[in-house]
Amino acid sequence: MFCSVHGMPQCVAMGQATSTAAAQTLRDGLTVQDIIGEGLVEDLIAQGVNGLGGNPLVDR
Repeated sequence: MFCSVHGMPQCVAMGQATSTAAAQTLRDGLTVQDIIGEGLVEDLIAQGVNGLGGNPLVDR
């Protein structure tokens, strides 16, 4: 009955990552293709994103 709820954390994380990448393009004058993954991860960590489903956002 509530199977769709199980996918919500992933949807929220993807939305936050996408909007953060869009903000980077505006802030830094980049195209989407020019986004650097490490910079995106740094911004997400600064926003408090630490991981998803018990998995870390990055291997440290």
